[in-house]
Amino acid sequence: MTFLPLLCTIRNERKPPRRRGAVSAPCSNEICACDGIGRHARFRCCHLSERRTVVDTSIEKIGIGLQKYCSIMSCLYQTDVSKDREFQRLFNGYYRMRQRSERFYCCFYRYLEEHKFDDALTYAQVLTYLFQETGCIHASFSSKLLATVRPEMPVWDKYVLSNLGLRAPYYSCKSRFQRVLDTYQKICDWYQTSEAQAKVAVFDANFPNVDITDVKKIDFVLWQTR
Repeated sequence: MTFLPLLCTIRNERKPPRRRGAVSAPCSNEICACDGIGRHARFRCCHLSERRTVVDTSIEKIGIGLQKYCSIMSCLYQTDVSKDREFQRLFNGYYRMRQRSERFYCCFYRYLEEHKFDDALTYAQVLTYLFQETGCIHASFSSKLLATVRPEMPVWDKYVLSNLGLRAPYYSCKSRFQRVLDTYQKICDWYQTSEAQAKVAVFDANFPNVDITDVKKIDFVLWQTR
């Protein structure tokens, strides 16, 4: 197995003031140091310890995902995401947000740029906005935007639903919007259980030097539990 040489560390820190009219900075696929930049976070490169308690392809995939995630989060506050095509390419690839209309991408990244410092943003607000702009209920994409702004919030995807024994509301359901909200709340509630916390222990045992939110650690483990 080939170990990844670098992973990003995120540490809690006071949010910097928002800079108006900042010049867009280029994004890189590589993990970069950015002390003092970002929402409640400082990113720096660190060597990944090769001491693993679990050695399999799932753990390696988590490591690859971590690098991509840290790249997204370190770029988020250094660039105008509504205009930065490289950031959008990285985000679309990581969250599998492909083959959408140009209007969808425009609305999505404009909203992300406008709200990336919004600590009070809610799932209902994002879901409502995308529905009003596109005419579709984007249950999963709404959660991914929210989780980018607020990393303490979980992501909705098919692997999370499957592991939690939940099902997405049918597209033909007349009350689908409310049922989507209810399902997301169930996801949030599950992340507070002892079963969810056990996933944190699995992550920490294999990646002891990566300091991200517990919710994101659970996300990474769930995505590889198939």
